[in-house]
Amino acid sequence: MFGGLTALHFLRDTVTVRPGDTVLVNGASGAIGTNAVQLAKNAGATVTAVTSTANLDLARRLRADRVVDYTVTPPLTLTDRFDIVLDAVGNISPRRGVTLLSERGTLLLAVADLSETLSLRRRVKSGSGAERAVDVEHLVELLATGRLESVIDSTYPLAQAVRAHERVDSGRKVGNVILNPGD
Repeated sequence: MFGGLTALHFLRDTVTVRPGDTVLVNGASGAIGTNAVQLAKNAGATVTAVTSTANLDLARRLRADRVVDYTVTPPLTLTDRFDIVLDAVGNISPRRGVTLLSERGTLLLAVADLSETLSLRRRVKSGSGAERAVDVEHLVELLATGRLESVIDSTYPLAQAVRAHERVDSGRKVGNVILNPGD
């Protein structure tokens, strides 16, 4: 749920994605990114998904309008300008990220260090959202109606929590890592 709740916080509560908006999701194959691509598409946006070569087809399956392989085209070299740029991996700095924005655009940093958070500008937003039951219900409704797909990388028993965290920290997971307390 973390990825979905975080994507929802940024794309609905921090900014409001509207039909016709152009959205860039950097890190489109992670827990936040897979949800962000779908939530932006559900809102009527045109979505550009940045991911690795191995995950281009996943981004297409999640309905991205355009996919960018960051190993070939780093996101900061794109010439397009976007209404919303969501950096879900933390490799776009506020100073460089604003160059990707349209005149009315906003840069959303899902991963920001303290100095970045304290020095945010008007067009750059960061922070975390509250975990509210109503938002979980909303995501469950989207899942139940097929408007959101949950992408699962792997599942670990609770006793292997360290291994699960290692997988998350590897930077190579796709979608979500699940800890199952029942195993």
